[in-house]
Amino acid sequence: MDWEKGMEKLRDMIVGEMRQEFKEFKSAVTGELSGYRIALESLSARMTNMENELRATRTDLTSRIENVRTEISDKIDAVRSELKAEIDTTRTELKAEIRENTRRIDTCNNRIDALQFEFIQVRERLDKAISQKVLVEDLAVRVTSLEAKAA
Repeated sequence: MDWEKGMEKLRDMIVGEMRQEFKEFKSAVTGELSGYRIALESLSARMTNMENELRATRTDLTSRIENVRTEISDKIDAVRSELKAEIDTTRTELKAEIRENTRRIDTCNNRIDALQFEFIQVRERLDKAISQKVLVEDLAVRVTSLEAKAA
C-alpha cells in the first residue's frame, strides 16, 4: 500500500503541477485575449471614427457639389437672360432697319414711277413733235413745189 500511496502522491504532484501550469497557461491566454480585445476595441473605435469622418466628408462634398450646381445653374440662367435680352434688342434693331430700308425702297420705287411717268410724257411729246415736224417738212416740200410751179 505504500506503493499506492506513493503513486497517489506522485499523481497528486503531477496533477498539481499540471494544474499550476494550466492556471499559468490560462492566465497567459487570458492576458493575451485581453490584449487582443483591447486591440480590437481600439480598431473598432478607429473604424467608427473613420466611418464618421467619411460620412462627414461625403456630406461636405455633397453640399459643395450642390452649391457649385446652384452657382452654375444661376450663371447659366443669367447668361440665358442676357442672351435673350441681346437677341430681343438685336431683333428690334433689325426690324427698325428693315422698316427703314423698306421705306427707302418705297421712296425709290415712287421716284422711279414718277420718272417713268415723266419719261412717257416726254416720249409722247417727242412723238408728237416728230409727227408735227414730218408734217411741217411735208408742207414745206409742197409749198416749195407749188411755188416752183407757180413761178
